[in-house]
Amino acid sequence: MLHPKSNTETQKAQDPVTDVMPFRAIDSDGGRIFQVASGICVIDALEDSSCLLSEILLFIRDYSNQDSGLKISAVHVIEDILINAKAIVDASTSGLMASQRSAPQNLEMPNRGARGAA
Repeated sequence: MLHPKSNTETQKAQDPVTDVMPFRAIDSDGGRIFQVASGICVIDALEDSSCLLSEILLFIRDYSNQDSGLKISAVHVIEDILINAKAIVDASTSGLMASQRSAPQNLEMPNRGARGAA
């Protein structure tokens, strides 16, 4: 009699991915024109967000050296990039939380240090 092969391999956890995250209101009813796509690797999404934030920091540094300061159009550009970066971080966080909720409960959590231990 044949017996099914038992699987003794440790199941590899799936890489966390982004959740869909609509952003940038387009009307007074809260309709959103843009969204972060679901299913993007969280590491890639956070790297992209980091790049957006780095670009805006360089932009602010470049314009802060001018005597005239930031013009309203520059403030608008800063706001747009910050909204995009925040949406990516929010979608990544949501995806990470969903990944943790769906992970098998019998896996041990990594040791985060002995807090409160004497």
